[in-house]
Amino acid sequence: MFSVFLSSIILFCATNIDDLIVLGMLYAVSGSKKRILTGQLAGMAVLIAVSFFLSDFLQHVMEIRFLGVVPIVLGICFLFKKENADEKTPSVSCFSVAVLTVSNGADNIGAYTPFFAVQDGKQLFLSITTFFILTIVWCYAAAFAVNVEIFRLKTAKAKKIIIPAVFIGLGTVVLFLN
Repeated sequence: MFSVFLSSIILFCATNIDDLIVLGMLYAVSGSKKRILTGQLAGMAVLIAVSFFLSDFLQHVMEIRFLGVVPIVLGICFLFKKENADEKTPSVSCFSVAVLTVSNGADNIGAYTPFFAVQDGKQLFLSITTFFILTIVWCYAAAFAVNVEIFRLKTAKAKKIIIPAVFIGLGTVVLFLN
């Protein structure tokens, strides 16, 4: 179970480093931590539910290990992804944060689906609980980090390397260990 817990932490961090930056921007333009936290939790609930149902469906349709191709492709796409300098911050409400989280969550679904597909009930419970706890931690970290310039610069640089590496690693594990 410790390996599931540790894998959940690593997967969450890898798939949500971009959310840390988005949350930081939202906290910078809004004083409403409660609305941002509530919206982020709602958005994560949608992403987790979609991933869970897709993993359950796909278990019956195809061999699980081939789901490892999805995070590998996502990792390769992230390697070649260009940053969009024209992105604007939406108005900050619970709904807009949730929609932003879901619209920014294709990588979460692509990574969580194969991860959930190989877990039993206890492991799923642990992973999902870990994801929700880390979502709360992530929101508070973003609220704190919004005032630390060096953190923003380092995070932007690191995500270009770390995210693809974790996705490709996760996909490789799913392909060869299941």
